[in-house]
Amino acid sequence: VFSTVDKLLQWHASVQQKLYGTGTIGTGTIGTGTMKMKRMSVGSDGERLFNNVSSWIAQQIRIIETAPWGDDTIAINNQIKKHNQFHDSIKRNEEVEQAKFQLTAAGDKYRLNLLEQEWDQLMKTSFRRLNQLRDLESILDAISSEIMWVNEKEEQELVFDWGDKNIDVYVPKKEESYSRLMSDLEAKE
Repeated sequence: VFSTVDKLLQWHASVQQKLYGTGTIGTGTIGTGTMKMKRMSVGSDGERLFNNVSSWIAQQIRIIETAPWGDDTIAINNQIKKHNQFHDSIKRNEEVEQAKFQLTAAGDKYRLNLLEQEWDQLMKTSFRRLNQLRDLESILDAISSEIMWVNEKEEQELVFDWGDKNIDVYVPKKEESYSRLMSDLEAKE
């Protein structure tokens, strides 16, 4: 039984070594059998860099998620510009590339995969924020144009000469104008 367990553990260790690349092989014991396993260590500097980059990515995601929203088109336009600058600065972060390089060189596919997933999440969060800002800007532009349309119609009503004595002329015009206004309002709904 122990020889079968040893063979199984050796096979498992070789599969792990193939999956995660070359690295330090250590020994441990289970019961009376011996097991070989791969240590997932990049070294203290590589591990520290991985942890720093991972923390930095999490911090950037929090910054994006807690960023304020503008309440007018000028503020939103400024936020779009600032977020574009922020996004460009994120993309140029050298520590991320250095960590990826070190993890690749060390053959630490597990941490490299984690780092790439975190990086992808950061990029998706950043793009989502930018798209949301642009959508908000479009919504506010649409609202502004509708408000301007309503103000224009209101102005037309205010300047209408209600004192005109020629009722036969202005009542049909007013009815037609009112009918057009109602159909325009229905179309806008």
